Amino acid sequence: DFLILSSLRLLIVDPRGITGKKVVYKSILWKCIKAFAIETAGTFDTDSELKLWTNIGGMTIDQDLRAGQCDVMAVQRFFADKILGMDAKPYTPAPDAAHGQHDGGASFSAWLGDDSRQIDAAEADRQFRSSPAI
Repeated sequence: DFLILSSLRLLIVDPRGITGKKVVYKSILWKCIKAFAIETAGTFDTDSELKLWTNIGGMTIDQDLRAGQCDVMAVQRFFADKILGMDAKPYTPAPDAAHGQHDGGASFSAWLGDDSRQIDAAEADRQFRSSPAI
């Protein structure tokens, strides 16, 4: 299976059978996709996964994303922009782009109080990989 993404729709190409000569094509408008989830790769499962929920009779779409073949954070940002709408504020690549806001750490109360800002994906990945396991 593979997905083709256009500005108007998502096209699913699904070869069937042993030879793959029979192919099922599904075309889904972006307005029909209501939610998405991205699962990143782990230790034993090296592929990431994309899951989409539609309003078409409970239809869901599952797609494996091969490790090293795609930028998972770029895929997540693309689907967030398509489904949730474009960000009102531009992407801020520098951690100090919060204009003097002191970030006392990622506490639950700060998150709950909507004291959040967008950070660089590479920095988040570095912090995630350097933090001790819980």
